[in-house]
Amino acid sequence: MADLILRDATVFDGTGGKPFGADLAIEHDRISQVSERGGSGSTAVREIDLAGAAVAPGFIDVHTHDDFAVVLYPDAAFKVEQGVTTVVVGNCGMGAAPWPTASLFSRAFHPASGIPEWDGYAGYLAHLDAHAPSVNVAALVGHGTARGEVMHLDDRAPTDAEMHAMRAVVEEGLDAGAFGLSSGLVYEPGCFAATDELVDLARPVRDRGGIYTSHIRDESAGLLGAITEAIAVGERAGVRVQVSHHKSAGRENWGRVNESLALLDSARARGVDVGTDAYPYTAGSTILGALVQHGAFGAPGDSAVSKAPTS
Repeated sequence: MADLILRDATVFDGTGGKPFGADLAIEHDRISQVSERGGSGSTAVREIDLAGAAVAPGFIDVHTHDDFAVVLYPDAAFKVEQGVTTVVVGNCGMGAAPWPTASLFSRAFHPASGIPEWDGYAGYLAHLDAHAPSVNVAALVGHGTARGEVMHLDDRAPTDAEMHAMRAVVEEGLDAGAFGLSSGLVYEPGCFAATDELVDLARPVRDRGGIYTSHIRDESAGLLGAITEAIAVGERAGVRVQVSHHKSAGRENWGRVNESLALLDSARARGVDVGTDAYPYTAGSTILGALVQHGAFGAPGDSAVSKAPTS
């Protein structure tokens, strides 16, 4: 006898195929049987009639800033009520460690919160293991957090010793269980990094089979150059690349994604493993400090939309 049967459901199985009608039997925390709609003769402790309703695998939210939200609100109702069962954190270069710099990011998202301190990504992931949220958490190492910890807000190239220290942060995170490196190249201090720095820090990611994701340097007039840089990091470091929340911001740039997608297609044709994600709405959000930093509140006539970074 199953614990639960979901009867007469319309199943979207995540493969991209057509939905189909089925009964699903669940035992403990696993789907034990998928039967043709109305064809299951199994019985269960509990049955739910899902006629007219859909069943799908849990959604993976690949671009979140839930690093600290899953610590403060482990029930993660803000995700699971949308069907999300896995969140990717550490995007836009804003990681959960090292703590001194990560805590500054945490206050931007959760002012006056009582987030406990942890030691490195190992400490962060150990905290999640000990206080498991209701969603799975996949972490990225934040380039901006690593750079800020080592170089603060210095607008210059790193010394050899500073590069070694930043690589140590990246390697600690990867060894602890993070699956890649993210950059936020419109935000301080990530915007001060040259391409060579990003390539050097992405190499440990390649060695561990991870991915490099990027809030690229420009999502408006300079979109094509920024896409080209992201591709170059992947090509030179030999690492997979994900362009975060791909868009062309500002009315004067509408339609430029046709050109940026062509750049991505060309890179894939020559063997670079590069992809994108996008959000399905025509708005964005970021922290107020980033808008000020990029001149969104400039002189009359300035285009705040084209200047402002969005996450």
